[in-house]
Amino acid sequence: MPRSLTGRFAALDRQASAMLVRGDYRIAEKLFSLILDTIREIEDRDHKHFHKGTYLYSHGLSLVLQGEFARGLNSLLLAYVEDALNVMPGQEFEVDDGLVARTLRKLFHVAEAHLDRVKEIARGLKAEQLKVRDPEEIIDAFFRESRIPRDSVLHLCDPKPTFQDINNRLIMELSPEARNALDEAMSETEEVLLQRATSIAKERGRAGRITEGDVREAIRQLEQGTIGR
Repeated sequence: MPRSLTGRFAALDRQASAMLVRGDYRIAEKLFSLILDTIREIEDRDHKHFHKGTYLYSHGLSLVLQGEFARGLNSLLLAYVEDALNVMPGQEFEVDDGLVARTLRKLFHVAEAHLDRVKEIARGLKAEQLKVRDPEEIIDAFFRESRIPRDSVLHLCDPKPTFQDINNRLIMELSPEARNALDEAMSETEEVLLQRATSIAKERGRAGRITEGDVREAIRQLEQGTIGR
């Protein structure tokens, strides 16, 4: 992905990652969704494809940690496809050493045969020199071929993971550097919320006092990705 795009989303990415580590999974999900939706709009506008694997992976974790296993697994599979599309044809096996592949195997117990077939489909499209901007195309092709209903993505898991198993495996230990980054990101988020709450109070005719309702409305707008638009 061009540095201009990663730089554009750097602050939002830090905020979303901080929310994920802090345990505010719903807000993290909304922020990562905002990043992904914006990138997809740019892809459609410019007829290009950008690697979104990192954002899709984090988006998937934010869903999984809310107990949204099916939606989370779907995002992780899309991240896996992004990784497969991001390597030279014939080198797709390299992605199996990556974080996304390990998560799919160890956390969701997705069989190697399924992952191999996803890679083969991606490799075939690249060999035909077809430009794939939407990784959903590859996932849809995989499910059609496998005769697994698209909304039954958890059928790929054997055995299906439990929330306790996933929660135990995803416990994170913060290094001092990570803690500093988290504190910095939280400060930025709090500043954004305070600015928006101040504006809301003014709009409601209370320029000198911010109420709990103003703050809750600012949080709601942050969750929906409407702050800053």
